[in-house]
Amino acid sequence: LEGLGGVQRARLARPPSRSRGAASRVTQITAAAAPMLLESMQMHMRFELGSTIPNDGPPSLINEVSFHPDGRLFAASFENVNEIRILDTQTLEPIRVLRNPAAALNRPHGVLVTGSHVLVANKGDRPGRIQVFRLDDASGDPVQSFTTPFAHLAEGHPHSMALHGRRLVLAYCEDWGREGSIVSHDFDDAEGRIGEPLDIHERWFQGRGDGKGICFDASGAHVFATFQSDWLLRRERFVRRLKNALTGRRRGGPSRNGIVKFAIDAQGRFSCEPVWTKVCDGFCRLENIHVHGDRAVVTDPDAATVRVYDMRSDPGFERPVQEIRESLLFPHGAKFSPDGELLLVSDNGIPVVDHDPQWREFVSPRKDRLLLFRLRQG
Repeated sequence: LEGLGGVQRARLARPPSRSRGAASRVTQITAAAAPMLLESMQMHMRFELGSTIPNDGPPSLINEVSFHPDGRLFAASFENVNEIRILDTQTLEPIRVLRNPAAALNRPHGVLVTGSHVLVANKGDRPGRIQVFRLDDASGDPVQSFTTPFAHLAEGHPHSMALHGRRLVLAYCEDWGREGSIVSHDFDDAEGRIGEPLDIHERWFQGRGDGKGICFDASGAHVFATFQSDWLLRRERFVRRLKNALTGRRRGGPSRNGIVKFAIDAQGRFSCEPVWTKVCDGFCRLENIHVHGDRAVVTDPDAATVRVYDMRSDPGFERPVQEIRESLLFPHGAKFSPDGELLLVSDNGIPVVDHDPQWREFVSPRKDRLLLFRLRQG
């Protein structure tokens, strides 16, 4: 009897088993909650300043940055000293420097690191010129110097190049009397060769703003581009917009700032009209844009701010999940690392007076530098 009583007591102490239906419902609830839990976790992840890499040479605008596709190194363009510096992501030490006379750089602006090459857009060339360097070639000589066949296009600017497969896209701006364009090319990374243009989109930017940053979305089916106009008094802005309205945007000049999204097909052809446009209400200076997965980053040096967006909950870039101002003065270039754990920002280290960048004036103590932010649990 005592043995039977022990068995009975053990049975009573055992928790009641779930039915198959109950277990199935729990599984369904867990599966449904998983995306929300993941989104909640990601919403609480924030980028925090991890390292500052000072410019140990003469003062220089540091316009653009780019990671290698495997994340092991990154490059930055130093305009005033005609250099492209390539650094190790782990040690932050220089691996090599592309410099004149071998590199034949002319105020390098845009920079893009591919699997085997470094592409450099020179701001000082008219028409625009892009040089291609092999990563494994210590000579520093370009393997190609490509001049755009569109003679009026200049200054590949600033997040000016992006690559998806063989489709290379570039943003041009600031040639006299024009607001620039976006252009697509075929790029052969095995040979390091930029081919002839696949498409050009120029008309849309006329009367709106200079083309600035450009990037692909995660799928490669769309490109985002920022556009920008200089700060204007209210009356000047009204007159420009009126002239644009009366002349089909042929006479007024740029007067808006924002982000535009175009579709792009497998042959590198842009959609005729944007699939989406955001025009900012107040003045801003959107220099750079980069998308990695569901995250996007946009630099606004007029506000000394880098904004990070969650594109799942905010595809219209309305509410940044993080605004980074720490240690920033004139943030210009910005890129996520391929694994999404790092955010690299270049700072030109120049002041802004009444919305007017002082391009030739570097602050003291110096702030022309690179800043590396790391993703942390907030």
